[in-house]
Amino acid sequence: TTESIDICIYLMTIVIMFVFSSFPSETLYSTICVRFGFYNVMFLGLATMATASRTFGGGRKLIFWREASHGSSVFAYFLGENMIDVFSIALNTLFYTSIVQAAVPLEAPLLMYWQLYFSLSFTVAGIAYIISIAIRDISNVIITGVIFAVILSLFEGFVGKIGDQAQWCYSHWAGRAASNIELIEGYNVNTTIPEYCSADARYGSEVNCFRDDDQQLISFYDLIVPEPHRSPDLMQDFAILLIIGFLVRIIAFTFLHLWDRGNRK
Repeated sequence: TTESIDICIYLMTIVIMFVFSSFPSETLYSTICVRFGFYNVMFLGLATMATASRTFGGGRKLIFWREASHGSSVFAYFLGENMIDVFSIALNTLFYTSIVQAAVPLEAPLLMYWQLYFSLSFTVAGIAYIISIAIRDISNVIITGVIFAVILSLFEGFVGKIGDQAQWCYSHWAGRAASNIELIEGYNVNTTIPEYCSADARYGSEVNCFRDDDQQLISFYDLIVPEPHRSPDLMQDFAILLIIGFLVRIIAFTFLHLWDRGNRK
């Protein structure tokens, strides 16, 4: 069944993610906030692309064309499919969160991880809708979606330079949220700069004062996360991630309404 296929895809994704993220890293914090966050964004994106591509792809789109040719509402169809998918995304990400927790005990509250994974999947699913509407063949849809998921995940912040100006990309905000949840909510990493640091020329873990490459004072949190993840603001990260999710759905609806107009005649 479709649900069984989805579960298998998510299980395979989790296994592959932990194979990659188990590679040695320089420090504990590097493993937590860089590797773990990056691989979550990439592989959960891959799983979501593969499962969401069926929503408006393949045979289901043919059924829509047939119904639309007899006057069925495009908006009602699009809204109905989205409502069903939101429920599926909620269950799939809950399953994903539970398996990740069983494999690697997470430090922050599980609800926060689930909120992150749900928001990420919600946004990626919208991108999958655009691809599945624009491309007819379901195999090509899945291949294209997987390629997009891999490429877009590179803007998460893990890869230097590429993620520095990636505020337009969902992976940037998902990566920021992942670092925030694991390090601040989970490990209570300090995000403030002690007042005495401005008058002390020394810096390092001995005095709890830290500077970036430009010799500007930064917090310990900003020191250990990728530069695009600095200045944490979890609510902002979640809000922008969801806004991107709604924006790509507007684009998907426009594609559905205009792109396939000839097929509905």
